[in-house]
Amino acid sequence: MKSLPIGINSFDEMIEGGYYYVDKSLLVKEVHDLAGKVKLITRPRRFGKTLNMDMIKNFYSIDGKDLFEGLKIWQEESFIKDHYHKYPVLFVTFKDLKSSSWEEAKQALLVMMSEIVRKFLRKESDGMDEYDLEFLKKLLVEEELARHVYTLQILTRVLSEKYGRKVILLIDEYDVPIESAYVHKDEDPKYYSRMIDFMRSLLTAALKDNPYLEFAILTGVYRVAKESIFSGLNNVVVYSIFENPMANRFGFTEDEVFELLKYYSLEEDMSVVRDWYNG
Repeated sequence: MKSLPIGINSFDEMIEGGYYYVDKSLLVKEVHDLAGKVKLITRPRRFGKTLNMDMIKNFYSIDGKDLFEGLKIWQEESFIKDHYHKYPVLFVTFKDLKSSSWEEAKQALLVMMSEIVRKFLRKESDGMDEYDLEFLKKLLVEEELARHVYTLQILTRVLSEKYGRKVILLIDEYDVPIESAYVHKDEDPKYYSRMIDFMRSLLTAALKDNPYLEFAILTGVYRVAKESIFSGLNNVVVYSIFENPMANRFGFTEDEVFELLKYYSLEEDMSVVRDWYNG
């Protein structure tokens, strides 16, 4: 009997480990077909956003693992032929950036951005232009956060030039550092405005008029519309929990919960689960 994947956000670990998986693989095609060069998907916490983003990364990535045979998306033969393992993919997540002050957040962002560059160089440095290679190496020890504003933009260009294909950019939980800044803004009055400024600049550089992007997906809980963080972008389409065809691709439907309970011979507990979680 398959184990429950408690605390697992890695799609390859989920499939290779033989854990119980509620098949959400058709999300890959649905999100591809949605309007918008940049798609912002907002969902509550614990709705499977990171796992789904990791699944999308594995599907499209040129060096992704073969994990999809037998899943629902595998029946979409023409889509598989055209898109499976065909793109360079850049995946970043902000889900762990929960600092209580701007100085802490700045240091955490510097570590995060340098780690993104480090992993990129470890994987993609072969055959890279010498100027790009030296520039990215300098970013590894960069102590000014402002100089990282163009990091994602540069990495998409380098990837696209290396593979001769446009890049898919996946940004997971983009709003976590913004939420932390808002929670602690009374303790550190400059924290929130500085975080908004950095995230706005980073996202605008990576997403606005970027000729190297095939498309981008962002996930988060909030739209952050009040602060106009996307004011410089005219290509973002927001897909909330209420108004899009992917409503059943995040979280579990009632039928999926029943099938899960049935698998573990617990279907008589459906009423209890419904009382606990339904609505």
